[in-house]
Amino acid sequence: MLSGRRRPVLALARSSPQPGPTHTSQHPIGSGFGAESTATEVLEGLDLSGRLAAVTGGYSGIGLETIRALAVAGAHVLVPARRPEVATFAR
Repeated sequence: MLSGRRRPVLALARSSPQPGPTHTSQHPIGSGFGAESTATEVLEGLDLSGRLAAVTGGYSGIGLETIRALAVAGAHVLVPARRPEVATFAR
């Protein structure tokens, strides 16, 4: 001990055991869209002029197709990117 002072004790919280996976009953919501629907089909007939859409992962794959469809529908699209060089190439 230094100068009669006690050293601080670091208390670590113990994490409680995580419960097993839960199962939620899923059923169609009757939207008319399904697993095969495209972003263009979902946005068909919508005017998104003046709207701002933020799409994470928008510079590849499904995200890229989504931002293209949003832009065609008139939205301003914001795509945050951790890899700007990849995002710039995707334009």
